[in-house]
Amino acid sequence: GAGGDERYHRDFNDTITCVASSADGRQIAVGTHAAARGPGNKIVGHDAATSDRLFALPIPKRPLLAMVFSPDGRTLAAGFNGIIQLWD
Repeated sequence: GAGGDERYHRDFNDTITCVASSADGRQIAVGTHAAARGPGNKIVGHDAATSDRLFALPIPKRPLLAMVFSPDGRTLAAGFNGIIQLWD
């Protein structure tokens, strides 16, 4: 973001509730909420340089409220209303 130039543009069909970047800037995690589909809620990981999809993690029916990568980028924590999930 130092130059202010857009790297890529990616559209999502569902509402985006949270975004987190790994400390090294290589990954971006996007939390989406599919209000009409409930179980379709997920966290989708992307390569920050290419926008390639790296992973998709299912999450509870509740909208995602907070998300963060650990400093080493090996763990992703996601918070909901009363729930915390961790992935490695």
